[in-house]
Amino acid sequence: MNRRVLLAWEAGAGHGHARRLAILGEALHARHWRVSHCGRYLEAEFERLGRFAEHVFQAPIVRGRALPGDRLPADYGELLEVMGFGAAQSLAPLIRADRAILEACRPDIVIADFAPAMVLAARGIAPVLVVGDGFVVPPAHLAAFPPLRPGAAPGAGHRDLRTALGAVLGPGARIGALALPALIGGDAQVVTVLPEFDVYASYRTESAAGRLGPLPPPCARWEEDAGVIFYLAGDYLPTAGLLQAIGESGASARGYIRGATGEHAKIARQYGIELSAEPLPLAECLSGGPLVAHHGGIETVQEAAAAGCAQCLFPRHLEQAANAAAVRAHGLGIAIPSGGFERGDAAARIRALLADRAVRDAAIGFARRLRRRDGLRQVLAAVQSLQESAAAGPAAPGSGAGV
Repeated sequence: MNRRVLLAWEAGAGHGHARRLAILGEALHARHWRVSHCGRYLEAEFERLGRFAEHVFQAPIVRGRALPGDRLPADYGELLEVMGFGAAQSLAPLIRADRAILEACRPDIVIADFAPAMVLAARGIAPVLVVGDGFVVPPAHLAAFPPLRPGAAPGAGHRDLRTALGAVLGPGARIGALALPALIGGDAQVVTVLPEFDVYASYRTESAAGRLGPLPPPCARWEEDAGVIFYLAGDYLPTAGLLQAIGESGASARGYIRGATGEHAKIARQYGIELSAEPLPLAECLSGGPLVAHHGGIETVQEAAAAGCAQCLFPRHLEQAANAAAVRAHGLGIAIPSGGFERGDAAARIRALLADRAVRDAAIGFARRLRRRDGLRQVLAAVQSLQESAAAGPAAPGSGAGV
């Protein structure tokens, strides 16, 4: 009888989560697994997933809240609290909805990419493999979550989070016996990102497995008139100003804005910017070494870095800010805070980056040295290992084996 797998994604705005799960779904389907999918945004990779997924479910909606003073979460535990995991009344509906999905598709294994409620809901029901970029896979072997930003003071034990988990999951979940990273770490982990961009690299016992899927080759050289390629979010208020800054830089520019508005189209016409109605195939646009302007999604970071392109990032949230810090640390570009930036200053910084040969040379050098690892083989090996363990007999959930 064919085995069943549930691919789950619940949080995070980037469609990279769906892309990774689609790659895994295709590989498992080819190996005669029956695939179900539970996604945050069903339109993400919908056609691709629809070719093999038997069931497609809407993931329960995770509603976040702001921290006092609009500060960013200090660690992953506080991020979970922001997502509603710190109160039983907001966590319980997520767990109940996920358990209904599990009952409907009865998976032999769950693969979760930023789906912490599904990880918790599946405890004692099916083994869980946690995958994803470094940010969404904190090391499960640690006693506490590491800080996510410099100088951050991690939550003092996350008492509200533990209380809510205990109330919703019940005494059988052994909440008091496990550290929080193990509780949300599943039964195994594979970090599917280039090690150079793993925000928890220094805390891991093994290096990240690598990005899923091929990367573009390094460009042979960068062209003086390569201009700017941009990928931005239309539902983000500062995007109009960012597009104006790109236009005022004087560089030729083309790109895509997801959910572009009439205002964005008007700005593009004003500055002679080519605004595509469909996402541009990024890997095909990088051969001349254009400057890549984006919010800091990890998929775009990795593709631009692999091609040897300098990057200008406008991070919107904590994960993108962490990715931007990694880009700066490798000397591959700059980050411009997109909340409260000055348009003229942003345009000047873009012009300076376009003319900065040191950054361009560093980007091309990085791409040529990069070890291009595909993490698919390691994910499939982890799936097989979990299946063999399940066949051998029940193990304590939350062991969090892996990188």
